[in-house]
Amino acid sequence: MKKSFEIRLPFFCGFYDSPLYNSDTLYWETTEDEMEYWREEFNDETLTADDLDIDFPRFKEECAKVYMEMFFNNADCPKFVKSMEFSEIVSPRYYNYETDKLYVNVEFEDDWRDNVKTFMEENKEWLEKRIREEWTSCDGFNSFMDNNYDDWYKEFQKDDVDVRYIGVMIGYMMLLANENIYYDLISDTLEGFYIGEYIINTKEEKEDNEG
Repeated sequence: MKKSFEIRLPFFCGFYDSPLYNSDTLYWETTEDEMEYWREEFNDETLTADDLDIDFPRFKEECAKVYMEMFFNNADCPKFVKSMEFSEIVSPRYYNYETDKLYVNVEFEDDWRDNVKTFMEENKEWLEKRIREEWTSCDGFNSFMDNNYDDWYKEFQKDDVDVRYIGVMIGYMMLLANENIYYDLISDTLEGFYIGEYIINTKEEKEDNEG
C-alpha cells in the first residue's frame, strides 16, 4: 500500500492580505524608529522607507517552510505522519477567488489507513455534516470532491487514494482536536521567523534605473 504522497497542506492562509503578509507588513518594519536601525545596517544616513522592500520570493518560501515545520511538530498533527518535506508554493495568477497553496511531500506510517478509518468511523456524524457543507457545489463554487461521507470512506480504501482527500482529512483530524488550530499555526509561524531578515535596500537599483 502506498504511503508517500504530495499533498496540499491544510489551513495555510497564503500571503495575500493575510496574517502572514499584508499591506502593513513592510510599514511596521520601516517606521521612523526602525529606520535608525536600517540606516546603520545599510551604512546610509540618507536612507528612507521608500528605499526598502522585502525580498518576497525568499520570504515566501522560507515562511512556508516555517509553517510546515510548525504544522508537523504541532501536538495535533496525526501521529501516522512520519515525515514532511517542503515541495512548492503555487500562487494564483489572480487572487480574486483563491490564495497561495503550500504543497509538501509526506511519508506515513504503515498503519495510516487504519488510523483514518478509525477516525472516520468514530466521528461519522461530524464528518457527514462537514463534508456535505463544505463540498457541495453551489453558486460560485464548483466542487471537485464528493460531498458525502460514504464516498470519502470508500476513497481511503483505494490503493491510489486521491491526495486531495488526504490533505483535507488531516485537516479534519486536527480541527476536531483543536478548533483554534488555524490561528495557532499562524501564531506559531509568526514566532518562528523575523521579517526583518528579508528587508532589502533597493536604493542603488532605483538610482541605476533612473540613470
